[in-house]
Amino acid sequence: MANVLLFSILAALAGLGGGAVLSGFLFKNKQNKQIGETKEKIKSMLREAELTAETIKKDRMLEAKEKFLKLKAESCLESVLHGLGHWYLRIPERTEPIVRRFLQRTDISPELRKYAERAAVGRVQ
Repeated sequence: MANVLLFSILAALAGLGGGAVLSGFLFKNKQNKQIGETKEKIKSMLREAELTAETIKKDRMLEAKEKFLKLKAESCLESVLHGLGHWYLRIPERTEPIVRRFLQRTDISPELRKYAERAAVGRVQ
């Protein structure tokens, strides 16, 4: 009888110990999974923030170029048109309308007008 009682107590202790080890393993696994998910979420948020920042930067640069197109000096205008012509390759939907608005001006030389037409479609060198 004493052997049975001793065996029962040892079996219960072994079961509790095994349960504690298994519980600890499962808890650690869950923590690692949560850490991994959190890291991925942070990476995703950083990528999104970088894209937003890049978009804002492009917006500001295009706004500045459009303001420069209101200048009178043709050498400055040609430089801005040149830059917009290169940007056409990356964001044509944004640059072409700016150049088209510039082409509505009546005070530009025929040579600059030709250059602007080429810049509107990204044909600058």
